[in-house]
Amino acid sequence: MFWKHAADVDFAGIVAAHELWWQGKLNRPVIQAVLIDTAAAMTNGLASKSFLPRYGNSVNADELLQREYAFTTTVERYACDGYPLQWMNFGPGVLAALVGGEGHCSTNTVWFDGGRLAGRELSELHIRFDPDAPWSQWLASLYRSAAEHQVERPCVLGMTDLGGVLDVLASLRGTENLLMDLIDSPDEVKRLLAEEGEAWRAAYSCFDGLSRAGSQANAVSCWAGILSPRRCYMLQSDFSYMISPEMFAEFTAPELILNCRFLDHAFYHLDGKKQLAHLPQLLSMPGLAGIQWIPGDGEPPQCEWPEVLEAIEEAGLKLQLLGSLKNVETALRRMKRPELAHVLLRISPDERERTERLIRDFS
Repeated sequence: MFWKHAADVDFAGIVAAHELWWQGKLNRPVIQAVLIDTAAAMTNGLASKSFLPRYGNSVNADELLQREYAFTTTVERYACDGYPLQWMNFGPGVLAALVGGEGHCSTNTVWFDGGRLAGRELSELHIRFDPDAPWSQWLASLYRSAAEHQVERPCVLGMTDLGGVLDVLASLRGTENLLMDLIDSPDEVKRLLAEEGEAWRAAYSCFDGLSRAGSQANAVSCWAGILSPRRCYMLQSDFSYMISPEMFAEFTAPELILNCRFLDHAFYHLDGKKQLAHLPQLLSMPGLAGIQWIPGDGEPPQCEWPEVLEAIEEAGLKLQLLGSLKNVETALRRMKRPELAHVLLRISPDERERTERLIRDFS
């Protein structure tokens, strides 16, 4: 059976393949292929909320996850290294709501602001992970529920999107304020970045422990779907789109390096063409294992940036390819070392045969 239901996935085999890939011993790319049958969802009246806070506090953790899993098992099928992932999607940068900020949710997005920390002077602002914060408790309840129901709902649990270096601070301070802070109060910003980093690692450790207790084969993932039996994450700093390479080196890079040291497998989410100015620093960053290049809205897809993909490949870093099947296949076939690639494919039924050929060609 080429395409499998969630209950038929060989989790141990997939985790073992990923571990070999991390070690550079798999000798092929990881291909996480997921077939999405939207017609089945419509027929069965199912829909994923995507952003889990949309369910609201009135829906308990067990019921919420049961609804999400019903959507997953009805709509998704898996091939090659594909697997069912329950990513606790509370929106990008949820750490802001775990340190004193406030989270808000609408139909299509989640955002965060300073909450009880808003309006404070920089010198009076402190960032600490609070495991008793309402959103911390909300997340913890979901991880515990997922762990309790792994027999009937087998899946890998994904780390929530904690947020990136400077990004969480931007939520608490406001983007424009933080841009001025970099110039007017750089030492205070560095102090807060150190506190943000400590809070990030404390929150990661908390939820990593909860998710690892409930994930199949003791493996964990993140919002990017990359799988590991050890600590892995897609690091980022979307705020860095707005700063120079010199400021990146001064403010962003030090915390990224600490997080690379903290993690066993660290990727970086390089989002938008203005972040390409920081690529040289990332290519030589100690402990960074790979890069996910996202050109951005309105820009050509990954495969049309050969100079970027080649630079990552030539540095010996791993590379995540995602997006349309055409984009992924074009980029993968151009690579000199396709074994460095992590392929994330979410396809429709009419792309099944082409995807199967791609898998066979690189297996």
